[in-house]
Amino acid sequence: MPVRLGIIGCGQVAHFHLKGLKSTDAEITALADINKENARKLAAGIGTIQMFSDYRMMLNETDIDAVIIGLQNNLHYEAVSACIEHGKAIFCEKPLTANAQESKDLVKKVKDANVVFMIGFMKRHHRAFQKMKELVTELAPVIHAKIRQCIFIPLDQMEANRLRRQWWGWDKKVGRGGALVHSGSHELDVIRYLTGEPKSITANFKFVPGLDEMEHYCAAMLEMEQGFSTLIDITAMPYSKYGAEHGGWLEEIEIYCAKGWVKLTNYTWDGSVSPALVVYRENHQSFENIYTGKSRQWENEMQHFINCVENKKNPTPGVVDGYRVDRIISDAYLSGKENRKVEISFAC
Repeated sequence: MPVRLGIIGCGQVAHFHLKGLKSTDAEITALADINKENARKLAAGIGTIQMFSDYRMMLNETDIDAVIIGLQNNLHYEAVSACIEHGKAIFCEKPLTANAQESKDLVKKVKDANVVFMIGFMKRHHRAFQKMKELVTELAPVIHAKIRQCIFIPLDQMEANRLRRQWWGWDKKVGRGGALVHSGSHELDVIRYLTGEPKSITANFKFVPGLDEMEHYCAAMLEMEQGFSTLIDITAMPYSKYGAEHGGWLEEIEIYCAKGWVKLTNYTWDGSVSPALVVYRENHQSFENIYTGKSRQWENEMQHFINCVENKKNPTPGVVDGYRVDRIISDAYLSGKENRKVEISFAC
């Protein structure tokens, strides 16, 4: 019997989740969104389906097995908690909550209820990132790492009210942070995936005029448990044609190891263009360009989730990964506010 699935939140990211779900045997039977037009647009790609304006009604009135949560960040905690109470398997879009204490609480709730839980860090399911992890393992130990990401914000919109109208993410109460939360959360998970856990962070921020604590720039240094450092640069800037695809978006990851060096340049956030992956091996003193083909990050991500639901396995990344990224984010903000290095503790 196929997994019966409900989708909570039918905005932009739900269409990418739907793309991935179409590669599985899951049966999407219900949608929930307070915005009826969003629900209708998503339903057009599914067919006959139950639609609700309140996800609580969907949980009470349907026999779904699992849910996909793609709500605004400030709504994650309440929605995840409700789904746990109903015993549903859960896929939640990142960040988990962007609040370390709430995310820590969800770790306990998920473990106590023994429900399947997956967090939406889709880069772990991108072929190029998976290949990069293989290369880092081959060239280990790691000596140093750098991550840089730039996203576009029009110059005339880098003002409080215009940004809030442009996208809910630039409202502190809703998005719970700026560039570090919305883009940097992915990069923090990537560095953990590729190289391991950090033990401390020193961070510096620049804020959008008129938006207290809503950063458009974050520079941070992570001291890693393995003894090396990672530099992270997350920037939202008014460069509409930035990047090789001229779409105002670029991501670069470099890992320096004892036996060589590997660099990934990712041109699009949605995986529509294959990244450039280059490896240098010191023993051969040679460079190799590696083509990994289409990312299939959305398909691989949803296939993994549905397989875990069917077999009652713990997905990767899971609720602990969501909490640990939120812990790093919270400590980064503390570091910037107090202008000091902050030791990171992942104790639950």
